[in-house]
Amino acid sequence: MRRNALILLAVLLVNLAGCGLFRGGEKASVRLDLDREANAAARLQPGDTLLLDVRHPGDGGYQFSGASFDPKVLRLEKFWTEPPENPKPGDFGRAYFEFTALGEGGTTVEIRIRRPWEKGSAPELYRSVSVEVAAPAGKS
Repeated sequence: MRRNALILLAVLLVNLAGCGLFRGGEKASVRLDLDREANAAARLQPGDTLLLDVRHPGDGGYQFSGASFDPKVLRLEKFWTEPPENPKPGDFGRAYFEFTALGEGGTTVEIRIRRPWEKGSAPELYRSVSVEVAAPAGKS
């Protein structure tokens, strides 16, 4: 009976380690809420995730035009929007940009918006995030 319990415990620990519940297999995640500031900064390690959380700029007719960054430093994994939890006039919900840090270096993520009917105008800078990616001390 005791042997079976030890085997069960060992199997459980191996499965949990494979799921990344222990820090050794897990990558850090940085989440930035960009509502109160147009410019922010983040420090990451290769493999870390960066999640940018912004208010949707739909009030005033704006739409997202894109995000620019150095693809050697970051990879955009996913972009999505969510409607507001408690809709109010002028609230168009949230938008999320999820990145993975690829390699060491620095880049600036620039999120741009535009009004679709303003054909000749350049997209406007909406939010900017300065990102530094560096390996932990002693690992390069």
